[in-house]
Amino acid sequence: MNKSELLAVVAEDAGTTKAVAEKVLNAFAETVQTDVLFRGNNLAYPGLGTFKRVDTSARTGRNPATGQPVEIEAKSKVGFKPSPGMKS
Repeated sequence: MNKSELLAVVAEDAGTTKAVAEKVLNAFAETVQTDVLFRGNNLAYPGLGTFKRVDTSARTGRNPATGQPVEIEAKSKVGFKPSPGMKS
C-alpha cells in the first residue's frame, strides 16, 4: 500500500476527504518525529504500538565496494514496537 492508497482508505473509514486525512496523517508523522526523535519521549498508541527513540553509538563499518573501513557516526532514530494485537 502506498501513501495515496492509505489516504483513500483512511478518508473512507473516517467519512472525510483525502485532503483532511492527509493533514491528519502528516500531523501524526510530524508529532512522532518531533516528540519522539527530538525530545526523546515515548509515544504509545493503544492498539497500534509504541514509538521510542533509539540511540546508536558510533562504530566502524566497511565500504562494500572497496572493503575499506568507514567511520559511522552515532545517531538517533525512531523505533517501533507493535502492540500485541498487531502481531500475527
